[in-house]
Amino acid sequence: MHKPNAHEFFIGGFNGVDLNRQTTALITDNPLGGVILFRHNIESIEQVVRLNAAIINANPKTPPLISVDQEGGRVARLRGICTDLPPMLSLRNAFMSDDKLCYRLGAMQARELVALGFNLNFSPVCDVLSHTDNEVIGDRAFSTIPAQAGVWASLYIKGLQGAGVAACAKHFPGHGATAIDSHLALPIIEGSVDELWTRELIPFKAAIDADVATIMTAHIITKPLDSLPATLSEKTLNQLLRHELGFNHVVISDDLDMKAVADHYALKDIIEQAVLASVDMFIIGNNFDKTLEAIHILDDLMDKSEAIKTKLMAAKKRIDTLRSRYVGKPLAPDLVSAKTIVRSKPHLELVSACR
Repeated sequence: MHKPNAHEFFIGGFNGVDLNRQTTALITDNPLGGVILFRHNIESIEQVVRLNAAIINANPKTPPLISVDQEGGRVARLRGICTDLPPMLSLRNAFMSDDKLCYRLGAMQARELVALGFNLNFSPVCDVLSHTDNEVIGDRAFSTIPAQAGVWASLYIKGLQGAGVAACAKHFPGHGATAIDSHLALPIIEGSVDELWTRELIPFKAAIDADVATIMTAHIITKPLDSLPATLSEKTLNQLLRHELGFNHVVISDDLDMKAVADHYALKDIIEQAVLASVDMFIIGNNFDKTLEAIHILDDLMDKSEAIKTKLMAAKKRIDTLRSRYVGKPLAPDLVSAKTIVRSKPHLELVSACR
């Protein structure tokens, strides 16, 4: 059995507003799965176009996925550069009065992201806001009502993907019922299996029915399913997500630097258990050395475990399908073209009409 390249399974970040020498070498020498840009990587439309062009040109044969968190509201890394969307929860009345609005907003976001060189957006939030003290999700959710969240998330996904950007339904199996931020600690949800099926899972099922390209795991323990965090849980990802819900596209971990997993599990254990659970790609957003360490760990695991290698061969097929649909053979973004699309008058008017 041919051994995949371990680099293909990682989405890494870097410091600065230019592609540094280390990251350039990593991309040029390997088929790196992806890069993720944060606010500290973003300065202006000119700089983003230049940076994404450099990422593509570092390995034009096998460029990485270029990803970003561009939801709207407070989670929008391109705020002030792209057309700014309000928090999704604040648009509930607008969505109820115009059943095409959510689709149009997704398509608008995708047009701008494509113009800037992105092909993967870590959006939409499919968590149902069901805990009044939940600040980490809060107004990022579409609704407090599962059916509404499902309808609007699926429309947004269709708009985003129809205009050329892969969507990511997050945070599976649902982060809306906890008041603890998994960036800072490990949340535990008690509840019941019935609550999962009648609340948390409804928007994710709608996203899967809308053919969402990727789903992001939550670093939370959902007690009705397992005593392990979802990212490491075979019961949650393989049994529930893959088999019961029928999702056969790419599963991406939330950032492995988040304290919910980083403070409780060794990196080797996280990677090994997550691969066996059915995670395809890992995000390590702000730690270049940890990204390299994780790549070496995964490479070593493949040498020692046929089960890991088999899982990763299946993961590679899913990643290759994702890449063929949303990356292909991309041209570097063009600044003149981007400026005609990003924050264009029709886009600004569309958002203005929502308020």
